[in-house]
Parts: sequence; structure tokens; C-alpha cells
Amino acid sequence: MRAHAGEPPAAAMDSLDAAAGAQIAGWLLDEHDLASLRCTNRFWRDVLSDNPALWSQLLARRFGAAAPRGEGSGAVSAAPGSPAAGNPERRFRQLAAAALRRPVASLERLIWLDGNHLQRIDDPSSPYGTTVRVASVWWLELGGRFRGVLPGRYCLAWRLRMEPGSHLNRVHLVARQKQPAAWPAGDGASSCGEARESVQEWQWTLDGAGITACRARGLAAAAALRSAWVAHALSQTGWAQQAHTWHGWFEVAGEAFEVGQLCDLWVELRETEEWKGGIVLDSVRLVRQHAQQGQQQGQQQQLAGEAAESQEAGAGQEVSGSSPWARLRQAARALLPG
Repeated sequence: MRAHAGEPPAAAMDSLDAAAGAQIAGWLLDEHDLASLRCTNRFWRDVLSDNPALWSQLLARRFGAAAPRGEGSGAVSAAPGSPAAGNPERRFRQLAAAALRRPVASLERLIWLDGNHLQRIDDPSSPYGTTVRVASVWWLELGGRFRGVLPGRYCLAWRLRMEPGSHLNRVHLVARQKQPAAWPAGDGASSCGEARESVQEWQWTLDGAGITACRARGLAAAAALRSAWVAHALSQTGWAQQAHTWHGWFEVAGEAFEVGQLCDLWVELRETEEWKGGIVLDSVRLVRQHAQQGQQQGQQQQLAGEAAESQEAGAGQEVSGSSPWARLRQAARALLPG
């Protein structure tokens, strides 16, 4: 790269040493960005391989200061002696996976889980092996925390199954962005516990017709998978990964919403107005969407506004550094002389 007259020569990316490369990689908190960077060339593969200090830094920045020590909530805590407990890279990947999907049986709030009204049951049709069955309850309230959710557009989806004779005429879905604590100097970690003040909250209500429509879509998808298996269009591995969808599972989901900053999300499924029962819940997930998918799922009256927001985001993409390579260039410019 040729420098203008009077300017110092710009440092090339291939002139970085391992320490400078680690400082740059430490700003990429998305596991997909880190995987892409590792595949770029041998230099970045070596920077990200066998580097506990870097992965501990990434853990603290995205999931909080307690994450490198293996502390967490529910199913995302690292058990002593587990591979993730002493390996910060594995711990980061474990928490990153839990930032998008969690089994209902591991959620922090399961009201009336007493073995009578709500029950944890072994269920081979679930990929987690354990589900929560709602036998009969008036006050249904399930909730849990997603840690280290990255900025982006998401859809909240709960996966469930309804038994013969089940009763569920309405369900309320809630996603609540939590106010981050003050970031410790130097690492930018955030900790958003359930008791902290909410920054923003989204709520959606599905009535009986909405639930029936979701169930119909789930059954249609399962029928398509079954037909593909019969026609040998699915490999043995594909069948093994998808067979659990044949057991009547479907998802109830809210509309797309925008998360503007790295934070924790508290999510809930509740209904407190009538008796319900015969429902089995498997998991809850955050479905990350592209801008185009989010626009398609928006309400008709919001289409014009969403299109304008999408155009503004596209125009400012290079400025804001929304792509991993733009973020790398910004970090390199801040770190390197010239």
C-alpha cells in the first residue's frame, strides 16, 4: 500500500506479530466471526489455537468476569472436571451455543415444578433427553436467561408438543433485555442478572388459532421429512438429526425484534387465566435473522419503516463495521502505527 507524501507507511496485515493478532482477534465476540478468521490463513489459525489468555479475554468480554472460572446459571455452568472447565476455548463455545438455545428443563424459573403440576420427564424424542410436562396447572410461568446475546435481529421460539386431550387456548411470550452492570475497566464485561432493570421488553400473545397454525406448520414439516426419508432423499445422518421432529413437536414464536447491544435476555412463556395441561416443552431458542428475513416477518403496517431502517443500515455498514472484516480493519487501524 502506497502512503501519501508526508504520511508514515501503513503497516500491512502480514507484518503483525502474534501478540498484535491476539489483540485484534479479542474484539470479535461472535463465534462465527472467530471461526472465519481462523480459516483465513496459517497466521490467524495459530493465533486462535492453544491461546488460553485470548479465549479467557473473549469469555470475560462477552459473558462476564465469572465465565472464565466456569461459573454460570443452570445448564451453562461448567461442571468440575468437565473438558470445558479448564479450557477457555471450549467454555466459550459452550456458552455461545447456550446463548441461542436452551432446554426448558434447565431454565431458572419453572413455577409449580413439583412432580404433580409440572414434571421433568425422560423423553427419547427430545434431543436433550429430558423435557418438562405440564400435567394440569392454572398459573403457567417458565423463564430463563440467555447470556451474552450479541446485537442483531432475533425471533423467540418455544418448542412444544401437545398430547391428546390437551388444553392450551392462549400463550404469552416475553423477551426482556436486561440493563448491563458497569463494565470493569479494561475488559468490557457485562453482567445482566434477572433482577436488574430492563432496558426494553417485547411481548407477544398467541391465541388458539395462532397455536393451531403453528402446530399445523410443524406437522407439515414433519410430514415432508418423513416423505424425504421414504424417498431416500435424506442420508442416514440427516435422518438421525431430524427424526425427533416426527413426534409432534412444533414451535410457537413471536415477531422479530432488535437487540441493540451486547446483553443478557430474560425470556418467558406464561399464561395465567385458565387451566391448561397435556403440554410437553422441549427447548427455547433465539433465532437470529438476516435483515431481509426480518422484514418478511414484520407486520404490514411496519414494512415501510423496516425498509427505511434496512437501507440506513446498509448505507452505514462499512462505517459501523458490521462485517467481521470491517471490524478487523478498524481494530488494526487503532492498534498499528500509521
